[in-house]
Amino acid sequence: MSMDISSDNALLVTASADKNVKLWGLDFGDCHKSLFAHQESVMSVSFVWGTHYFFTASKDRFVKHWDGDKFECIQKLQGHHGEVWALAVGKHGSVVATGSHDRSIRVWAKTDEMLFLEEEKEKELEELHDKEAAREAEAMALSSAGGDVDVKEVAAAGKPTGETLKAGERVAEAIDVADAEKALWDEYAKRNFNAVPPAKNPFLAAAGADVTPEEDVLKTLAKIPSTNLEEALLVLPFTKVISLMRHMEMWAKKEWNLQLTCRILFFLLKVHHNQIVANRVMRPGLAAMQTHLRSGLQRQKFASALLVAAAAACASAHNYKIDVPYSVTKWTAGQTVTIKLGISPDGPDDDHVKYAIT
Repeated sequence: MSMDISSDNALLVTASADKNVKLWGLDFGDCHKSLFAHQESVMSVSFVWGTHYFFTASKDRFVKHWDGDKFECIQKLQGHHGEVWALAVGKHGSVVATGSHDRSIRVWAKTDEMLFLEEEKEKELEELHDKEAAREAEAMALSSAGGDVDVKEVAAAGKPTGETLKAGERVAEAIDVADAEKALWDEYAKRNFNAVPPAKNPFLAAAGADVTPEEDVLKTLAKIPSTNLEEALLVLPFTKVISLMRHMEMWAKKEWNLQLTCRILFFLLKVHHNQIVANRVMRPGLAAMQTHLRSGLQRQKFASALLVAAAAACASAHNYKIDVPYSVTKWTAGQTVTIKLGISPDGPDDDHVKYAIT
């Protein structure tokens, strides 16, 4: 469709209807790079004099600025409402003129504003994410209306942001600290109990004198906002996931925050299903975790049912209404629980009934 030669006669750039732009070396005639430049046919290409920068115009309505040495897209110019058919570049690249099927000619002028490639890449990723989200929302709407549309059943809750990336890094650091601490104590147990015990990691010491490595990892995850938890877990490599599941086995055994433990476990199993199934080393830990979680959840279910029945019976006997919500996530067997009943017009202002969980 179009071609141009750099001012130093070192590079030849060609544009094609296959949506690609190819860079050729004129010394040996070899292809340096093939770039997927646009979503439609590339109609025109032109070098900036004195450099290896070049511009491309395409039927996808975009004009792009490229670096021919690093093979990177520097900038994407959007403004035309139709196919861009032609472009002309000023001698030093300060002005670019483009002609389009929308019957307009646009002149793009170079500014003094600093341009950062990372910011441009982030903008492009955000645009792709927004388009994908809009497409999935439209597909969901058609599916709910009875249309025959394939909709993804499993999808990420959102995109990774700076906050979720930092949260994932904090989780990875907590896992590393916990693994290192456990390795020190395992080595100490193998050698000699009469020796001086290893010093506690400064990070764990700062968390608390009685905080174990497993508790520190759990507290780190519990501090992450619920909306960012899954994206933070996606940042973890699979090696960290394996270590995290070893700590989760201890959480399940001691029934620490079973709700959060189950949520993390189900998400990791969904995301890393193939690797986990293929890893035989993880099977004993998963089986033990299943046993601990099942018994712990059954105890919580029983405690919840007992408290609801007791509260209903007490309310019926006293003609009270239960106005205060309660949580059973931390109630365990052998613990006495106080249920506060609502104010009754015929009774005292406050009434408390204690029930022992067995």
